[in-house]
Amino acid sequence: MPVHEGLALYAAAAGAGALGLPLLEVGTYCGRSTILLADAARAAGVGALTVDHHRGSEEQ
Repeated sequence: MPVHEGLALYAAAAGAGALGLPLLEVGTYCGRSTILLADAARAAGVGALTVDHHRGSEEQ
């Protein structure tokens, strides 16, 4: 993930977390965005939930 996309994701998650509701990520793949969402959720004092129906990468 490019740095500018990560910063934008964190900013959006921080804004959403300010509403006092948990953050939800659908599709976690490698977890890079999950780390950013979880950090923003922790800073906002809310939880973060992730859901992914895949059992792993076919390439691995």
